[in-house]
Amino acid sequence: MQTSSPSSSSQSTTINLYSFDIASTKEFHVLSNSNISISFRFLRPGDQSEVKSLCCDWFPIEYPDKWYDDIVHDTKYFALAACETGTQRIVGLVIADIVPLGNCNHEDQQILHKSFSLTTPVCYILILGVVKEYRRQGLAGILLQQLLNTLYKRGTCKAVYLHVLFSNKQAIQFYETNSFQYRVHLPYYYCINGENFDGYCFALYINGGCPPFTLSDYFSNWWTYLRKFEFQIKFNNDMSSIQVSIIYFGRLRELVGISSEKIDFDPSISYTQQTILDRIIEHRPILKTFLITNSFRVAVNQQYLLESDLIEFTQQSEIALLPPFGGDELYKQVIAPSCGAVASFIGITRDNFEGRQVARLFYEAYESMALQELKRLCDDARRQFGDIKHIAICHRLGDVSISEASVAIYVSGPHRRDALDAVSFLIEQLKANVPIWKKEFYEDHEGNNGNSNNNENNTSTSSYCWKENK
Repeated sequence: MQTSSPSSSSQSTTINLYSFDIASTKEFHVLSNSNISISFRFLRPGDQSEVKSLCCDWFPIEYPDKWYDDIVHDTKYFALAACETGTQRIVGLVIADIVPLGNCNHEDQQILHKSFSLTTPVCYILILGVVKEYRRQGLAGILLQQLLNTLYKRGTCKAVYLHVLFSNKQAIQFYETNSFQYRVHLPYYYCINGENFDGYCFALYINGGCPPFTLSDYFSNWWTYLRKFEFQIKFNNDMSSIQVSIIYFGRLRELVGISSEKIDFDPSISYTQQTILDRIIEHRPILKTFLITNSFRVAVNQQYLLESDLIEFTQQSEIALLPPFGGDELYKQVIAPSCGAVASFIGITRDNFEGRQVARLFYEAYESMALQELKRLCDDARRQFGDIKHIAICHRLGDVSISEASVAIYVSGPHRRDALDAVSFLIEQLKANVPIWKKEFYEDHEGNNGNSNNNENNTSTSSYCWKENK
């Protein structure tokens, strides 16, 4: 759940109980000195006039009344509203339609590679908007993510696209930040008050979809193709290649549409982290933009790879591309021009407890109460450390492996002292008061599925032990 509210203050707090199951993720966004929350629901009959008023305020284009009737009655549309929980006022909207590629306008049919048939489903975003007082708080991104989560689960839609007025720089920046790619220039596409204006088409590729390859792409990627040609000669003349398992997680898995695959590598070559990534991009061009513009880690055979490492692969080798947990996104949420410090704490899972080897942890929470407690702690921190600006907290739920982060806290402020003290205060109070528990699984009895008693103390000799989140 995302909660958000307007306030005269520019301070913000973001709290997230995070698990890999997107459907179970709970989060809310609260501005200081306010207690208004945001809930999500699909549009329903009776919303027409409110939606029309919003669209008239957001866009210079007029839609016929029948269109407003269609989006609230016809279930073919994904029409999600963000509402103030108390007043039920609609403060944000995303409306989209999933159609076969062949039903799109001719110019829009060029967004997918020619290998995809005209029956391939694509998603057209008709409306994505947020009322003025709720902008710059992440609500548009949350609405977009709700749509994408639905499309990822369906698995058949290969692209999400939209049209935007050429002068709408803010919208263009938003979509580019969310990995949408510019695809088509649309001359005189919009007619506004009798005057014609250009538009752009942007597309995001999901579930294994990919754009058409143009002549400019060949020129920009000539080195990749030259290396590919050289590799082919070497593989054919010198020795056979071997197949190495590639495992994708998070956003990378969503982009390629699969969790793992095998890619050919030359066993006679010592690879660096960069040449490994070059080979993966060569095989999966859709990953190029993400891998260049985002931080992530590469693991080979379950060991993190350093940039200076040299790796020779065997048939049993395994490569994992690992997105960061929490930190990057939370950091982006707390930075501000007026702040000279960002303090953080990241708690990770250790592999031992009182001489026993810990295999993994499992976190459980009374989620609704945990969210309220976290909000209360943030309010307490603001009262105690008045110099802080933004707060972001993220806690994992479910399974957490050794050396993975389980909790992250970021606080920004003009000066370091209050930010550092606030982080220390928040983690101590979180551990003491937020209803989250952890279950430790021990390596010495990992195969035992509960034949011994589950003691509540810290000296259990069973295969696992429920404990306070200390």
